[in-house]
Amino acid sequence: MSTTERLLFDRTVIPLAGKGLDAYALRQKAIANNVANAETDGYERRTVSFEDQLKEALGTDSDGLIRTHPDHLPKPGELAEVDAELEIDSAQDYWNGHNNVDIDREMTELSRALLTFNYTTRLVRGSFDTLQLAIRGTR
Repeated sequence: MSTTERLLFDRTVIPLAGKGLDAYALRQKAIANNVANAETDGYERRTVSFEDQLKEALGTDSDGLIRTHPDHLPKPGELAEVDAELEIDSAQDYWNGHNNVDIDREMTELSRALLTFNYTTRLVRGSFDTLQLAIRGTR
């Protein structure tokens, strides 16, 4: 990628949204594995952590925007270091007698992951549409 392209794309929401899409896809896969193994004895559910790392890279510990300077937006290198992590929930609360998978919780998490993935996809599409308008100079 050329320097001009890097400047153009690194200043958009696209790199951040790309990280999010990767994380949400991994989360959906983990949830699908949890659902598939809901009756497997001793299976430990998988979770994906991403949002806390992202908040740290963005310079905020809350849900609001903070980062009051160092050029306001995070540097591309900071975001490049943010990656979704697959974790094993080794809690021994085998409420169903088999494992720690609660199918109702998994289905709720799956719905949330799908909604977040779809929203992020729309955000990326809007960003590309805006870039296309800027490049063409027309509406």
